[in-house]
Amino acid sequence: MKFIHLADLHLDQPFEGLGKLPARLLAELVGQHEKMIKQVVQQAITENVDFVLIVGDTFHHSAVTIQTQQLLINAMARLKRHQIPVIMSFGNHDYYVPDNYWFDFPENVTLLKEQSVTTHHLTTKQQEKVAISGFSYEDRWINESKISEFPTRDHQATYHIGLYHGQQGKTDSTQQYAPFTLGEMKAKGYDYWALGHIHQPTVLSNDPLMIYPGSPLGHTKKEASSAGVLVVETGADGWHYHWKSLNQVVWSTETFELSQVTSTKSLLQELLNMLRERAQQSVIKLTSIVLLGSNAELEEPLDTELRSGGLLTYLQAELGQEDQLVWPFEIKRRLDEDTMELPLGVTRELISQLSQRYLTEVDFNELMGDIHRQADLSRLVEINEELRQELVTDAEELLVRELGGGKNDH
Repeated sequence: MKFIHLADLHLDQPFEGLGKLPARLLAELVGQHEKMIKQVVQQAITENVDFVLIVGDTFHHSAVTIQTQQLLINAMARLKRHQIPVIMSFGNHDYYVPDNYWFDFPENVTLLKEQSVTTHHLTTKQQEKVAISGFSYEDRWINESKISEFPTRDHQATYHIGLYHGQQGKTDSTQQYAPFTLGEMKAKGYDYWALGHIHQPTVLSNDPLMIYPGSPLGHTKKEASSAGVLVVETGADGWHYHWKSLNQVVWSTETFELSQVTSTKSLLQELLNMLRERAQQSVIKLTSIVLLGSNAELEEPLDTELRSGGLLTYLQAELGQEDQLVWPFEIKRRLDEDTMELPLGVTRELISQLSQRYLTEVDFNELMGDIHRQADLSRLVEINEELRQELVTDAEELLVRELGGGKNDH
C-alpha cells in the first residue's frame, strides 16, 4: 500500500511579511498555488499511489473563490482519470459549509462532511482492505477531543488509518482545535494517524506512525521547514515515509559578518552580491538577512538605516529592478555579546535561565492568562511550541539590548 498524506495547503493564503513586491515576483507568487496542486497530482501519478489523504485546511477560508474551487476540482478529476481515490476532510480554516461550494466533487473524492466521526472503506490495487476514520470541522473551533468517537481498530481491515486535524494537548479552555493526547490516540490500535493543523513537518510517534506532513508550500517565515509532499508506504519490513520536495518557494536565512566590510558603500555592495549569488533560476528565495558582529565605523549610520528600514528598502529596490527571484524581507542584527555591558550581576546566561520556565506550556499560558480569558482575543492568537520559542527568544534579545544599552536594534 502506498499513499500521499497532505494537510494545510491553505489555497488562497497570501505570502505574508514581504512588503511591496516587484511585478514579476508578485506574479510568480500568485501562480504558486496552481503549480503546487499540479505538482502534487503529478507526484501521486508518478508514485502510482493507492489513494490520497487530505487532512483539513485545503483552503485558507471556509468561503472559497470559484477559481480556487475549480483549480482543486480539476486536479481531483485528473486523479480520477488515473483511478486514484481521494479522502478529504475539512479543518478549522476551511470548516465545511455546503452552500459555499459551486461545483460537485468528482466521484473519486470522498468528503468527510460531518463533525461526527465516520469511517470509509476502500480496497487497494493489491486487494488490501483499508478502513479510514475521520471527521471535519463544521465551525472554526472544536474545544474537546474527538478521539473517543473513533472506533477501535477494524480487524476485518488490512490497515486502519485515522484522519485527525487538531493539536496535541489536554482539553481545557485554551485549546480550540480538537486537543488530543498520544496515549488516547495509541489506544485505538490504528496502523497510521494522518494528522493536520501543524504547519511544520512533525513525527509525533513511530509506533504507530503519527505524522503532521506540514504545509507543502510555506506562506510565512515560520513555515521555512516546509518539506513538500509526504509519501507513505508499507512493505514486508514495515512502514516507510519520505517527503518529496516541491522546490517552489524557499524561506532562507543568510548571515553576513560586518567585519568583512570597511564602509557603508562596501556593505551595500557585498549584501547585494550575496543575494545575487543565492538567486536560482526557477526557485523563489525569500530571505532573512542576519548581520553578525560589530563594526565601529558603521555603527551609527547602520543603526539609523535599520531603524528606518532604509537599508532593506534599498536592497529590495535594486533587486526588483533586476527581476531577480530572490527577495530580502527583513534584516536582523544579532547581538554581539562581547560588546554588551550588562549591569553588574546580570549575565546572558541568567536571563536565558529565567526565561526557560516560559517555554513550558503551563507557565506560558499562565503568562497569557489575560488574553486567554478574553474569548475573542484567545481565538485570534494561536500559539504552538515553535511560536512560543520565538516569542521567548525575542523577549530575551529585547531585554539584553535594553539592559546593555547597545545599538543593536533591528
